[in-house]
Amino acid sequence: MNIQELNLALIDIILKKNALDTLDYADETYDTIEEELHDLEDDFLATHGDDLEKEITKIHKKLCPKSDVLSPIAYIGKSYYVETKADGNLRFDREPGQGVIVEINGFEDEDTKLLVMPNPLRLILIINDKTQKEVWKA
Repeated sequence: MNIQELNLALIDIILKKNALDTLDYADETYDTIEEELHDLEDDFLATHGDDLEKEITKIHKKLCPKSDVLSPIAYIGKSYYVETKADGNLRFDREPGQGVIVEINGFEDEDTKLLVMPNPLRLILIINDKTQKEVWKA
């Protein structure tokens, strides 16, 4: 697994999703950006999908064995907060409501989700959309 390439490909998808999220369906660029997003996702799955799915599967077996493992693309949120730091690097934070719903052992009565995050590449567990915990880091 090439962590740096996977992280950069994830960032490309997130930035494209964020751009699409700001547009109305009537916008003349919407279809073009949506097609670019689908191409990025297809490339991501072809290049990095198997590697990321292996890591997600390990997390599922450990934390949420009753929940099905989905395509790695499903674990990418619809949109993220993005901030450019002073050194020029991007900092990402999750927006509310993002992530794949999973049933976590010990948290059956809670709203629990898994979400992939870049910079650094990691998978976080979100509990009740308030608490988050890193459950895997590349």
